[in-house]
Amino acid sequence: MNENDQLKTMSKWMIALAWLLVLGLLTLYFSDILEKQRNPNRVVKTHAHSDGTREVVLQRNRSGHYRTDLTSSNSVKK
Repeated sequence: MNENDQLKTMSKWMIALAWLLVLGLLTLYFSDILEKQRNPNRVVKTHAHSDGTREVVLQRNRSGHYRTDLTSSNSVKK
């Protein structure tokens, strides 16, 4: 193999690697957007009333469901 063939081979691999990197970054970006649409209540907000009661306010997702992933390890934001 001469030097020109080696450069062509290396450039093909670099282009393939660049495309894989771009696809990976786009996947991360759009998966975050889709997760925000699926669960708009990742941080649950509460409102404290003057009588001491607290109200949890949830937003509907695109399907019309009220969804949250609140577990005992998550804290409710005031």
